[in-house]
Amino acid sequence: MATTVPVISGRMGTTQFYEAKMTARELVAAARPAREMDDWANFSIEERLQRELNDKRVHDEIAPYLARSADRFFSSIVVLVYNAEVTYEALDEVVTKVPAAYRSIARDIGFLTINGGELVVLDGQHRMAALREVIQSAGTQGEYAREVPTDELSVIFVPYVDSEHTRRIFNKINRNAKPTSRGDNIITSEDDGYAILTRWLLREGEPLGHKDSKGDLIVNWKSNTLADRSTQFTTISAVYETVQTVLAHYGMHDEFNEKKNVVRPKEERLDEAYGHVKEWWLAVLDGIEAFREALANPAEIPAMRKDGEPTSLLLKPATHIVFFRGLARAVDLGLSLEEAISRSNKIDWNLTADQWRHVLIAPNNRIIARNENYEVTADLIAYLVAADKMTAEAQEAVRQRVAKARGVDENERVDEADESEGGEDEYKIYNLPTPVTG
Repeated sequence: MATTVPVISGRMGTTQFYEAKMTARELVAAARPAREMDDWANFSIEERLQRELNDKRVHDEIAPYLARSADRFFSSIVVLVYNAEVTYEALDEVVTKVPAAYRSIARDIGFLTINGGELVVLDGQHRMAALREVIQSAGTQGEYAREVPTDELSVIFVPYVDSEHTRRIFNKINRNAKPTSRGDNIITSEDDGYAILTRWLLREGEPLGHKDSKGDLIVNWKSNTLADRSTQFTTISAVYETVQTVLAHYGMHDEFNEKKNVVRPKEERLDEAYGHVKEWWLAVLDGIEAFREALANPAEIPAMRKDGEPTSLLLKPATHIVFFRGLARAVDLGLSLEEAISRSNKIDWNLTADQWRHVLIAPNNRIIARNENYEVTADLIAYLVAADKMTAEAQEAVRQRVAKARGVDENERVDEADESEGGEDEYKIYNLPTPVTG
């Protein structure tokens, strides 16, 4: 059965293409992913043009986005016209009375007829699969699910030339498509509750809305790292992590996780959540002496962050992540937030201190940026400020996790009695530092 659609004709290099508008229902009925092609099973590895579908991503992220978002939007889906008879008729060929001023334009506007063959999604197969799931399955729930079939989509048809030509197009589309950075996503997302609250913290007059002498925000929103000489306090990515920690503490984690709740949280819930996040950040910025000093004089931050300084670790974005996690665990143990913060001022925050060695800090004095190290460091911070709230069993569990992070063989543990025999350094490795509970 032939398919005819109005199109705009174009050419880029040697590649002829036709851009059309189709409803989601029409596209789902006409096209399919490459893995469903009749010849797919017989293709060589070179001829298999696409990755396998990530069905979980389709089901958990994209389909719910379509069904639940009034502002849903997709970029163009590229469709390969495979082994079909393709006929293009320009408007000036089928309409006799085209005004002279429009004739050159009319040659690029016309009708594309596709007879036989297959329409294969070359770019956008996950979006296509999500459209199909919403339209053909009753499993995806959402107030806009019934509207999706009539959504109008931009579709680019590319006639098949040969497998090499098609592979080259697919490869360049995917290789040269630069994914948005995490910072970009935090700045722009209007559905990710964590991102929204993170941005609110950076507004003028809010806890992290401070600016340095140059008028720049003290939070770096352009990069996930800070240069040694930077006068900025932290990064937007680190702030985002702290927001997650605070909301998890209040049992609001899943509700604000965009992967589990793909649409923007209700405004009243955002306001409630921001109250918690703001409270924690205000308490931390006011209660930690080094933070008060840094915000009062951002020009001093590079010196305060320098290796060997008493505050060097506290001015690292990674530490802000683990510090909030440690505070949350201390509060879970029964310590008040204010007391946990107050006690934290007594921790040795020198980056070169023995207690951080191989736990958060590598031998070259660099942060070990792995989540497992962040987690054990959070446990260590919770122990340091709330050991008096922990059982002996809980303290031993922390000791074992810290020892494991340091690569300790429990069978060769150095006991306290061995200190007198020159085993002091080994003892520090195998055992926890003295808590600051006082």
